[in-house]
Order: sequence, then structure tokens, then C-alpha cells
Amino acid sequence: MQVVNLGNIDCPAIFTITGPCTNPSITNATLPGSPTLQFSITMNAGDQMVIDTDFHNVTYYTAGSSIGSSRYYTLVRGSTWFTIPGASGLNMVPSGLSTIQFLTGDPVATGTLTCQSANAWIL
Repeated sequence: MQVVNLGNIDCPAIFTITGPCTNPSITNATLPGSPTLQFSITMNAGDQMVIDTDFHNVTYYTAGSSIGSSRYYTLVRGSTWFTIPGASGLNMVPSGLSTIQFLTGDPVATGTLTCQSANAWIL
């Protein structure tokens, strides 16, 4: 997916993975080193995992439930928290466009990824 931040500072994102899937990972392929958040977990159909890159939270919701529980412990060692860089500023990327890759350990793509982000400015 493509995520845009037209601002002049990096912006954290909130990613939501919806199962079914196994061992999902989220990579910002635009940043040097392609930082990745990888999880060791099997998600059932309709389950959701919400990853907040600002607060470094990982919350899991079973299908049909509004009560979540932490799954931070499923974060694989060596994972790197990342933000969405702006179009100008310290980690700028052309046009503020970041390429986010979503992979799972499944032979057939089944899970989905959504992203909430914004244009971030500091004056």
C-alpha cells in the first residue's frame, strides 16, 4: 500500500491487521534498511490486531469482541518501530509517499492490512 504524509515531520501510524493469517509483518520499504514489525502469532478469521506506532502498543481483538488484550509479546526480536516520513524534513521522502508491505507466512494471501495516518506539520 502507499501511505502519504505531505507534512514536514514524521507521523506515527496505526495499523490494523485482520485475520486469518499467520506471522504477519509490516515493512516500510521506503525507509533505509526497510524497518519491519514482525509478529509471531496465528490470527483466526475476523480477529484484529491494532499496532500503534506512536505508543508502541499491540492490541488483539477476537472476532466480534470490543475488548482487547496486549499481544506485545508476539513482536519478533529485531523488529523496528517506524513512522511515516514527511515530504520535507529530517527523514523526507519524495512526495511524502511511503511504500508499506504486508506479508504473512500463509501460502495464500488471506489477511488484510489497513493504515491510519495523517499529514504532520510543525511550524
